[in-house]
Amino acid sequence: MQFLQNSFIVLILTILLVFSTTPAWAYDNKDNTIVRICIIAFAEPFLAVCEGLTDGLKKYGYHQGKNIFYEIHHVDKDTSKIPALLNSFAENHVDLILTVTTPVALAVKKKAAELKIPVIFTVVADPVGSKLVSSLKVPGAMSGISHIAFELLPKRLILFKEAFPHLQKVAIFCNPLEKGLQKNVNNPALHAAATEAGVEIVEFHVKNDEEMVEVCASISNRDIDGLFMIPDALAAALFSRMVELSRREGLPLMVIDNMFLKKGGVLGYSPAFYDVGFQAASMVYSVLHGISVEQLPIQNPEKVRLAVSLKEIERLGLDISDTFLSRADEILH
Repeated sequence: MQFLQNSFIVLILTILLVFSTTPAWAYDNKDNTIVRICIIAFAEPFLAVCEGLTDGLKKYGYHQGKNIFYEIHHVDKDTSKIPALLNSFAENHVDLILTVTTPVALAVKKKAAELKIPVIFTVVADPVGSKLVSSLKVPGAMSGISHIAFELLPKRLILFKEAFPHLQKVAIFCNPLEKGLQKNVNNPALHAAATEAGVEIVEFHVKNDEEMVEVCASISNRDIDGLFMIPDALAAALFSRMVELSRREGLPLMVIDNMFLKKGGVLGYSPAFYDVGFQAASMVYSVLHGISVEQLPIQNPEKVRLAVSLKEIERLGLDISDTFLSRADEILH
């Protein structure tokens, strides 16, 4: 009898030990698995995509700590950190990787295929032009949501001029090391829009924070009438530098994504990072339920909104017409 009691105690202790050392994602749920998703963003401003994704997956019944585990990273503008992250993902049995921005998706693509981990990308301005995918309908090894950022540039520039008719020269900041970016900056449609609006585009090349500081220090309102963001992940990561310049010189700043207006800038016309993450949830759900990435065509954002920061316009001492404000989907006071 004593032997049986001792055996029972040993059994109970063993069970407790197993459960105490088993990682959270290994417990069974209604589908006999807990999903592990790893998200890699280029920099902190892009983490709104993660918030959208987690909210979007809740509608499919996925809740953090219950049946899904999120591991979220931003590489602080340094994509050389990504290979080590991918190695750790392989060791931890990751079910899916979600990337945010083109540089991250390109860095992940090199290794994800050999790891055999499905990848969904977001905030990619030009999936085909950047050679992430072979076509929009049959993408290949990865799929996701295009940010249609380059397609929207002409419309953004025209809206910028309509909001602030005094604009004659607008500055753009772009990374010359980003393949495909220069081709899109030189897109005839953008320059046709500039001609239509009577605006001259002035390019400034920056490869890092130090160069951005140097370039911004050289710009004044005697040379430039406004600042126009383009779909460059580095420029977005260095957004605070643009805001400093905008406020120092009283220059209106047209942002590349409306979410930036919370921190600066006067005008935006874009899909929101949060909305894109929320939309991506349906693609992630499909992959988690057996649909291969190769079967998922590239999606475009479902929403594009015109947003105006009246608060920042007043801060800069600028004027904007009531007629233009009446067209806005969102006004920040």
